[in-house]
Amino acid sequence: MIGLGCARLGSLAAWRKPANREPVRAVLDADGFSHTGPSGARPFVWGVASQARETAEAYYVYVPNGVSSLVYWLPKRAVPIDEHAAVRQQIQAFVGRYRVR
Repeated sequence: MIGLGCARLGSLAAWRKPANREPVRAVLDADGFSHTGPSGARPFVWGVASQARETAEAYYVYVPNGVSSLVYWLPKRAVPIDEHAAVRQQIQAFVGRYRVR
């Protein structure tokens, strides 16, 4: 199981909500990415992702949602160290704008 979170961009307090701290199962593959958690299941095709960012702590994928964006994050601590390069390559292969901070 991989932890993945989701919150509206700009909603700094979203992580404080108990439902946003519950673990979810995330799947990244050639079709897209999906997560299943307390709020239900939601699959996305890679084409909807506008950009991605990687920091020392996590991978972030931005998905436009009307006026705002949803931000999906995958904490690096939830991914075995030897799989970090594979996760990075998977995201970079399908999201055009990828930044490393």
